[in-house]
Amino acid sequence: MEINTNQTVAEFKNFIENNLNYPVLSVMSFDDYKSFVIKVFTRLNELKNMGITKNEINSFINKHYSNVMVDANDNDILFERRFSAITEDIVEFCVNPFFWSIDFDVYMKKWDKLFATDWCKKV
Repeated sequence: MEINTNQTVAEFKNFIENNLNYPVLSVMSFDDYKSFVIKVFTRLNELKNMGITKNEINSFINKHYSNVMVDANDNDILFERRFSAITEDIVEFCVNPFFWSIDFDVYMKKWDKLFATDWCKKV
């Protein structure tokens, strides 16, 4: 079980590094972004259900955030919004509801509300 959990965490981190970055995220359509967010939090929820805690993910996400922002275009506001929305929700540097302390379906309603606005669609 331990090996399976470690492998799953490693796969999640690899997925984040390969997809939650400037070259990939900056060219996503809104529909692609929406699907990506759902995929990120669905995979993260699987980890949470396996017993992985916020503290086990936070340092990775914070480091990843710093690494990605170094390479990002400072003038790409839409990328910054989209990228920050995901990373800040994972580390709970945002408003309620918090991912790590609420039912997944209830949490995802937060994203549904955000997707209904223009905030992550256009500048």
